[in-house]
Parts: sequence; structure tokens; C-alpha cells
Amino acid sequence: MSLEPFDGVKNILISDCIVDENNLYQMRQQYKPEIISAIKTSLENGKLFQPIAVTLSEDKEHYIIVDGTHRFKAASELGWKEIQATYLNEDEAKQWGLTANILRNDYNAVEKSNALVKLKEKLKIENDKDLAALVGLDPSTTSKYIKINSLPNFIKENAVKVDYFSYQKLYALAKDKSLTEREKILKFDRMIEEYDETTGKKKHKPRAKKNEQSQEQGLKNIFALLDNAIPNLKDNIDSYLNNFVVDDEYKAKIVARYKRINSEYAGLKKLIEEMNASENVENEASN
Repeated sequence: MSLEPFDGVKNILISDCIVDENNLYQMRQQYKPEIISAIKTSLENGKLFQPIAVTLSEDKEHYIIVDGTHRFKAASELGWKEIQATYLNEDEAKQWGLTANILRNDYNAVEKSNALVKLKEKLKIENDKDLAALVGLDPSTTSKYIKINSLPNFIKENAVKVDYFSYQKLYALAKDKSLTEREKILKFDRMIEEYDETTGKKKHKPRAKKNEQSQEQGLKNIFALLDNAIPNLKDNIDSYLNNFVVDDEYKAKIVARYKRINSEYAGLKKLIEEMNASENVENEASN
């Protein structure tokens, strides 16, 4: 039997309702067990929540949930047979669902970005300022969310699973014109590696020990002195050879000795830098 639209608030069968899995009206991609659990506790204690919002599916066999999926899942898990709902027509559902997604605090940056872009397209809004006025956001913030939508799909699909990625982090990545799409994905991978699932924050990296820091600084100081000294040595050698040495064979020996010193220094510097880089990689891998 086909379902019908209705006015006002009405109790509808939970079995008649389906989640908007295809994101026709809302952009939520992750449902949080902790929120469902908290709502279940509140419902068991008699707390009332606002009715869910629904619209009819195309075949009119189900009510699609436009807003209130966490409430619906909590009531369903409690074994409720019915739930209070309000009905929205197609146009109302499109605007209601997307606007609700944008304003909810528990939606992450990617979900809000998707909702803003979809709302902008559906309502044929030409600029971000008008869109911001419609949803009640700051124009600058709205534009940043819109920019996030330009990120590669790989980043958006994975960022939606992790609360660590605020819109500021994703916007900074999206607006970086110096990076190719591939480089943005690689940078995102490094950000994922830095994420600590236990704390929900960036992993803490222990500071280098004081003696390690002083050793590294000591090497930098030595290299700085030698970098200045070796060119000066060449200038002094050239002046000496041009002004005081006549024997070409002797000149050649002096020049060859200088080149050997310069080459050995360059090789030593490169070797130490490679050893330091290798040690840093090993330290990061062990952290």
C-alpha cells in the first residue's frame, strides 16, 4: 500500500522509514554510536526530542529520513514501533535537509562542504555570499567550505571518517596551489599517519635530547665556518700563485691539492648529512 503525505506532527511506523543512504537530502556519511547511545538513554528516561523530518520515496513505499537519523536509529534499537515525524515535500526536503546538515555541530567539514555545494546547485545560487546568508554562516567560512569540495575524492572519502580534520586543515590543503593533486594526497597520507586515534589529536613527538640538539648544532656551526673558509682559501691560493709563483708545475700541484681538499670536504659534508637524515627517519619510524 502506498504511503501518503501528511500535515502537522504524526506518529508513523518505524518500519516504513528508511535512512537516506543515497544522500538525496542530507550529506551525513558517518553515524556516531556514542550519539545514538546518549539519545537512547534520554528516551528511556522520558526525555522528548523534536520529531524527525521525512519525505516520500519515489515509489511511495517508504518515508526517507531527511533529518533525525540518530533519533530514528535510537528509537529503532529500543524496539519502538512508531516515531513522531513531520512531512516535507520534495523542495522543502532538499532545502531543510541540506541546511540542517550545514548548521549541525556534529557534522564534519567534508559533510558540510558537500551539503553547501549541493544546496548551491539545487537552488541555483550564483555566489557564496547569497548562500552564506541563506544558511546563516559567515561568507568567508562558506567560501572555505566550498573550496574543500575541490579536494581529490580520495581525501574527501577518508577525511569524513576522522574528526581530526577540521575545515581549517582541509581548506589549507585545498587552497595550496603549489601542490599537484598527487602531492596533496601524499601530504594527506602524512597527516593521517600523524593522527592518534586514542586522543583524536596529532601524535606527540618527543623532543630531541639536549646532547643530540647540541651535537647537531655543533655540526652546523663547523659546516658554516668551513663553507666560509674554503672559498677564502681559494682566493688566497690564487693570489699567492699569481703574485709569487712562476713554476707552472708547482702551481699545478698546489691547485690539485686544493681541489682534493675541497672535494674531500664536500664528500664529508654529504656523508654526515645522509647519516643524519637516515637517523631521523629511523627515529620517526620508532615513535
